[in-house]
Amino acid sequence: FLGLSKSDIAKELKTSKSFITQLFSGDKLLNLKLIAKFSRILGLKMNPQFNETKSYTDIIYDGKNNINPIDILDGISENYETIDVPENFEFIDNPYKKVD
Repeated sequence: FLGLSKSDIAKELKTSKSFITQLFSGDKLLNLKLIAKFSRILGLKMNPQFNETKSYTDIIYDGKNNINPIDILDGISENYETIDVPENFEFIDNPYKKVD
C-alpha cells in the first residue's frame, strides 16, 4: 500500500501486522482514530465530511458492512485536506470516561 509493507504500517500505527492484515481483509473496521493515524503516517491532511450512506446503528450491528479500508484510504488524499494531526497528538478512547 503506497510503498509501505503491512509490517511498516503496523509499526507506524503501533499495532500488530495481524491487525493490519485483518483491517485490509475487511475483518476489522476503520474508525476515525485509525483514519487520523493513517493520514498522519502518510503525510495527508484531514477534513472529514460525513454523508449518510448507512445509519450508525447499522454499522454498529453489522460487523461485515462492506467498508473496504483501501477504498476509504484511497479517497483520503482527494477528500481530506485541511486538518493537520500533530505527531504528539494523543487520541482519547473514551472522552466521557470517569476520571478518578
